[in-house]
Formats: sequence, structure tokens, C-alpha cells
Amino acid sequence: MTTVQVSYPGMPKLLDVANRVLRESGAYTVSTLNPGNVQSQVVLDALNDGIWQIYNRNRWQWTNTTISINLVAGQTDYPLPADFDRVSMLPTYNGFPLREYTQDEWNTSIVPYVSQNQTISGSPAFFKVSPAVLTLWPA
Repeated sequence: MTTVQVSYPGMPKLLDVANRVLRESGAYTVSTLNPGNVQSQVVLDALNDGIWQIYNRNRWQWTNTTISINLVAGQTDYPLPADFDRVSMLPTYNGFPLREYTQDEWNTSIVPYVSQNQTISGSPAFFKVSPAVLTLWPA
């Protein structure tokens, strides 16, 4: 008979980790997290938030995908896929990487041109990413 292991031997179970946090904070341990109690729910939420932070902190290679966006003349904003988290490689246009601006840099460098209706033609050279939108400039 084949033995199948579904977890890492060095990784404690979530209930054990939650009970350790409860013990160290002076609360009563629980026998189950479903439904548990108010304190165990707070611990469970904190652990889940921590796991999510660890997951998002690194650019895990297995989560990277490459997308292509068809550019439209005069259009600056392009929607990103629903599962987009962050840019792991600089976007390129015709083989040249674009420079990323933060929101503050964008506001000081690009917005004055746009607000004064100044147009600059040419290939995109700069980009910024806001929630679910990639903005390129010049359009």
C-alpha cells in the first residue's frame, strides 16, 4: 500500500499554531477552529492575513504569466487581468523596457502635460500601474 503525505512533516497544523498563539496570549485553547470561539477566530484571521502577506511579498515564479496588450492609438489606459497582482518584469514595447513611475512621480511628471493639453507623440516610454489598470504615456 502506498503512503501519501498531504502536508510537510515540519509544518504544524493550523489548529496547533492557533492554539500556540492562544496559549501565549493567555487565552483558552480550542479543540476545533470550526466554530471555535471569538479569540480563536481573531487568531485564525490574523494567521490567514499573515499567510496572504507572505504570499504577496514575493514574486513567486510559479505565479508569473506574460500577457500581451494590443495598443490603440490615443488610448492610455488598459485594463489588466482580474488575477493581476503586480508587475514582476518591466513591460516592453518593441523590445525596449518602459520606465515605471510611482503615482507621485506620475503626478509631478506626466499630469502637468496632460492637464495643459500638451501632446507628445511617439512610442510609449513610461507606465504606471493602478488597481487593475495599466497606464502608458505617451499614448
